[in-house]
Amino acid sequence: MISQGSRTSCTHKHNVLLLSLVLSLLLNNLVLVSSFVVGNTASNRNHGGAQSLTRVRASSVPDTGKQVDRLLELVDVETVDVKANDKEIQSVVLSLSEQDNDDQNVNFTAVLGNYNVTHVIPSKPNEKPVGGKWSRGPAQALLKTRRQLQHLLAPKRTNSVAEAVNVISMSALGDSFRIHVILRGDAFPVTRLERQDIVQKRQISGGLSPRTVRADFDPPRIVVARGKFSLLNLSVGPPSSVVLDTPYCDERIRIGKGSRGSWFIFKPCFDDEANEWKGWVAQRPVRKSKALAVLTATLGIGFAGLQQKGLWRISGAVLSTVSLLCGAVIAFSTGGIEQDDNNEA
Repeated sequence: MISQGSRTSCTHKHNVLLLSLVLSLLLNNLVLVSSFVVGNTASNRNHGGAQSLTRVRASSVPDTGKQVDRLLELVDVETVDVKANDKEIQSVVLSLSEQDNDDQNVNFTAVLGNYNVTHVIPSKPNEKPVGGKWSRGPAQALLKTRRQLQHLLAPKRTNSVAEAVNVISMSALGDSFRIHVILRGDAFPVTRLERQDIVQKRQISGGLSPRTVRADFDPPRIVVARGKFSLLNLSVGPPSSVVLDTPYCDERIRIGKGSRGSWFIFKPCFDDEANEWKGWVAQRPVRKSKALAVLTATLGIGFAGLQQKGLWRISGAVLSTVSLLCGAVIAFSTGGIEQDDNNEA
């Protein structure tokens, strides 16, 4: 039988052993913690410069979202002349364009979509880099440009990265008639050496990004329409080719750069009119000789109506004007394409 004193002695020895074990564990942990702190202090001394550089780089990366917000504000101004903002617009565009220039991971899929041409900054004053002859001279004296589009869609040809579609929509006689000029083509990637050659020959400030393509267009399709009904569908002019860079693109905006240094701001569009070109291109174009014969006959009817009174005279004036406008369209033997490659988009 164990006495009360022996039991107390055993309990005391057990507590002493337990306390020793706890102190031992605490001492070991203290050594480990001390080693960890010393080791990290030495590591920070050895790599402090690299960590500081990383922080500098992270803090120097601009807030892309805020820059895009500002750019949208600048190009969406309706109460003042947007051209007055060109200097700030170009500054924001240049900053955004410098953020993604990796030759190893070029993603053309990210730029696909339907786009409005929202704003253009030409490389030279008074230059018209969009639309060729349709954006200047006699065409603009008779017609009013109402919308410009540039779509980059899923590729249809081998080695192509996109189907490129340029559309210029103009109104005549108020908005009674519309003339659509459509360029459909295939976009192919441009190699690094080709980009360097283009930059050197054309002295493009800032160069071209890895998302530069060469768009080879079919002959222009020219459509005279009343609403969605096609009155005249022609294929006039030669094939053409342009170089277009996309140095920046996200879900809200696409920035384009032409082969002569002009800047283009594109905004995504999702309306039905943006896809009307598909129906026009799917139609079989009228032969030029047949179109001229029909227009000549229509012009004759219009002149005859001008000799009458009242509604007949008004109808004659409309027919004569439309016939002359369509004749002017066909008179553009190049379909509005610039032969000296001044057109950039």
